[in-house]
Amino acid sequence: MLIKVFDEVHRVLWERKEREAFEEARAAVRAEVESLLQLAEHTAGEGIPPAAERRRKLLYNAKEAAEQLGGISIRTLYSLMRAGEIESVTIGSRRMFPGEALEAYVEKLRAKAAEVLPTEREIAMAKVGQRVMRQRQRRRPTRE
Repeated sequence: MLIKVFDEVHRVLWERKEREAFEEARAAVRAEVESLLQLAEHTAGEGIPPAAERRRKLLYNAKEAAEQLGGISIRTLYSLMRAGEIESVTIGSRRMFPGEALEAYVEKLRAKAAEVLPTEREIAMAKVGQRVMRQRQRRRPTRE
């Protein structure tokens, strides 16, 4: 991608014969490439696999599934499974959690949160309603 950007900048600047601008662009691209190389070295040193090797898994064991759900405990994961909140499968004696099941659970949580949280308009209308009620209470004459 950087090569395409560089080529386009090169073409435009070369057509204009702006040699100084071309050299500045060349230096900027070289600096960007250098920083990307340093990032690649750092992430490889940290044990982060290349993007091609970070493919999504089909099945996760309990520890991996709990980690995928934000680091919940394995006990919580199994409680969710027993409650029918998260689907699981067994292979031999191993309990595995499909990646799609984890995603479906997160979507359920999002939908539930969206139902519970009032919209900004609902909040504003509630505030107006409370204000109106306070004003009405102040206006009512007290009967003794």
